[in-house]
Amino acid sequence: MTKKVLKRQDVNELETWDLKRLYQTEELYLKDLEKLEKLTNDFVSKYQGKIKDAIILNEALTTYMELLKVFTYTSTYQSLHSSVDQRNSDNLTRSSYFDNVSNSINLKLTFFETEILNLSEETIREVISLNSEFSVYLEKLLNDKLREPSYEVKKALSRFSRTLNAPYKNYNTFKFADLDFKTFKVDGKELPMSFTLFENEYQNDSNTNIRRRAFEHFYGVLASYQNGFGSNYEAHLLKEKAYSDLKGYDSITDYLLDSQKVSLDMYHRQIDLIMKHLSKHMRKYVSLIKDIYGLDKLTYADLHLAIDPDLETNVTIE
Repeated sequence: MTKKVLKRQDVNELETWDLKRLYQTEELYLKDLEKLEKLTNDFVSKYQGKIKDAIILNEALTTYMELLKVFTYTSTYQSLHSSVDQRNSDNLTRSSYFDNVSNSINLKLTFFETEILNLSEETIREVISLNSEFSVYLEKLLNDKLREPSYEVKKALSRFSRTLNAPYKNYNTFKFADLDFKTFKVDGKELPMSFTLFENEYQNDSNTNIRRRAFEHFYGVLASYQNGFGSNYEAHLLKEKAYSDLKGYDSITDYLLDSQKVSLDMYHRQIDLIMKHLSKHMRKYVSLIKDIYGLDKLTYADLHLAIDPDLETNVTIE
C-alpha cells in the first residue's frame, strides 16, 4: 500500500467523524451555544445565593446536569472539528469563539460548588439519599472540601483559565499545526512522514531500513522543537505546582494522584513491581524480536515489531 499524508478534503467521508450526529448544521450548533448561555444565565439568576437546603440543591443539580449536557455537546462538536485540522481557519475561529463563551460560562458558575460546600455534610448526604445519581460528584466535593480555595480565589482563577490552560493548547498547536515532517529517503525512494504514518505504519514496518530511517527522521524533527516543547512543559508544571501549593498538597504528584483517588504508596508500588518483575520478561521479549527478524543489533526503532506478523489481522473499517 502506498503511504501518503492526505488533506482532510481528500479523506473518504465514510472514514471521517460523522459530526452530523451531534449537529446536522453549523446553525444548529450555534443555536445550542446561545441556548447554553441562556441556561447559564437562568441558572445563576435562580440559584446563586439561594442554595440553602437539600430540596433546593437536588433541584439545582438536576438543572445543572441538563446545562452540562448542552455544554458537552457543543464542546465535543467544536473540539472534534479542531482535532482533524488545526490549520483550518473555520476550525480556529469556531474553537476560539467557543473558548470565549465557555470561559464566561465557567466564571458565572463558579459560585455553585462554593455554595454546595457551604452546606453541612448532613445536608449534602441527604441529597445523595434523594438521588444517588449525584453521589460520585458530591462525594468528591466532600473529599476536596478542606482543600478548596475561597470563592474569590476560584473566581480569579476562572478569569485566568484560558491563560493557565495555554500550555496544553500550545502543545496541540505545535504538534498538529506547526510540526512539518516533510519527507525522508530510503534506498533512493522518497517517503512522506507524519505522526499518524510513523505511529501506525513505519514503527511497525518489517523492512529494517525503512523502520530505522523513519525513526531517525521522525525523532530528528521532534528534536528540533525540543526547546520550545520543553519551555511549554515547564509552564504547565509551574501551573500544577501553583495549584498543588494552593490546595495544600506536599507535591504535584500528590495533587495529581488525589484527583484519581490513588495513594502515593499505590503509585510507587506499581512502578516498583513493574521494574522488579516485568523488566526481565521484557528483556526476553525484545531478544526474541532480534532473533526472529535476524537483526544485527536491537535498537529503540525495533521495539514495536510484532513477534508473529502473520497473526496480525487486517480489520476493515466496516
